[in-house]
Amino acid sequence: QSDSVVKLYIKFLVMLVIVILPVAIFAYWIDQRLNAFDRDHTFQPSQDGNLRQSIPAVPEKGQLVFVPAYSHVYHKEGAPIALTITLSVRNTDPENSIVLSQVDYFNSEGSLVKRYLPQPIEIGPFATNEFLVPQSDNEGGSGANFLLRWGSETPVSPPVIETVMINTEGSQGVSFARSGIVLERSSPESPLE
Repeated sequence: QSDSVVKLYIKFLVMLVIVILPVAIFAYWIDQRLNAFDRDHTFQPSQDGNLRQSIPAVPEKGQLVFVPAYSHVYHKEGAPIALTITLSVRNTDPENSIVLSQVDYFNSEGSLVKRYLPQPIEIGPFATNEFLVPQSDNEGGSGANFLLRWGSETPVSPPVIETVMINTEGSQGVSFARSGIVLERSSPESPLE
């Protein structure tokens, strides 16, 4: 009977060495890797010496800006998802106003859909002006865009001009933004009008 106990004990040790010990070592290794990942990827506030220096905006007196927009995007087998478009023009200058003289909306074919400004409008320091294309308006298409012209009497920091597209219907929402692209810059001698 003591032989069977010894054999049972030996089988247990063999099983411990062959099966349980490698599993325990692997589990310990995985745990250490996950802890290292958590430690390396946890949010850490920037230290003063590591702050990225932002590039200051070069003051300008005006720009012609192209801004991509989407009245719909496609999903699944090409089915459209209609989107609401918000065009946002944010004056980043703390002291001076800018004047918007043109906000035109074009469709995917490049044809003018709508002129938003019957006359120029002023946007004050740090102020924002917005223009809306409702979700029900699908004239623009997936390749829609805006063309904006702004100017100022004195050089100012350029505005942030972007479109935000959104649809929150159904179980899955869609939202994204696109920034404007400067096509022309005015010079101090010949401001854009």
